[in-house]
Amino acid sequence: MEDYRNAIHEDGTCIEFQSSESSGEYIILDNGGSIDLGAEPQGHFVITYTGAVTPPNADATVTVNDVIYRIANENIPPESFVWDYDNGQGGRHVFTVIGETIYRNADGVDFAVTWDGTGSFIFTITFGIELSSSVVFSSESSSSSSS
Repeated sequence: MEDYRNAIHEDGTCIEFQSSESSGEYIILDNGGSIDLGAEPQGHFVITYTGAVTPPNADATVTVNDVIYRIANENIPPESFVWDYDNGQGGRHVFTVIGETIYRNADGVDFAVTWDGTGSFIFTITFGIELSSSVVFSSESSSSSSS
């Protein structure tokens, strides 16, 4: 694990990492887990969130450039993957369609979050994207995500 990436459970144990230069980083994130992707992440990370339904005890955190995003499996129904669960960064989003992508900016770092599927919740965070002026950052209160 490179030193700018840190993935630990609240109890201090390491979360499973698998690495492939051509395919990005693969991470399994469980309830209470956290992953810090660093200040200048590159490429993409495929994350499998295995958390149980219904926070507050069933969530995890993903940190990008010191900005913390809570993710959760929310029983809306049906069970749904939620980015920025507590709306702490003002961009809560409930994914509804596999393949759906949202765009975010973490203090100058642009990235996309794509919901890849179920079997836990599998999603990809892609960095190094160039956002055009036609890309709209989405939140739960608007329907401006793209798929």
